[in-house]
Amino acid sequence: VRTLTSDTTLTAADSGKVIVMDTTAQVDVTLPAVTEAGLNFKFCLKNSDTESDIAATTSCILGAMAAEGGTGISMAGQTIVISTNAVAGDWLELVSDGTNWYASGYTAHATGWSAS
Repeated sequence: VRTLTSDTTLTAADSGKVIVMDTTAQVDVTLPAVTEAGLNFKFCLKNSDTESDIAATTSCILGAMAAEGGTGISMAGQTIVISTNAVAGDWLELVSDGTNWYASGYTAHATGWSAS
């Protein structure tokens, strides 16, 4: 487990870790380049006091999150934004195939997470 409280660039050495997002202050995370298949990170939200984001180096994030009430949130782009509407316990998993990051997860609020 790695808890983030400030801007961080993840590396391949962080792969397989649960990344706890403590967003008391804004936390911007940069993912490693998506050149290595099998890299994976699970992000868990501790709080959502401040908008934060998870960014790839290119527009290579694909997938979806399930949201409370049965709605889904499409994840496609370069950056995932965690808004202040997100809820502690929301989670997102990213897995690389060497070309793209594939996203899946769950949020208790339909506007808690977005991608662009």
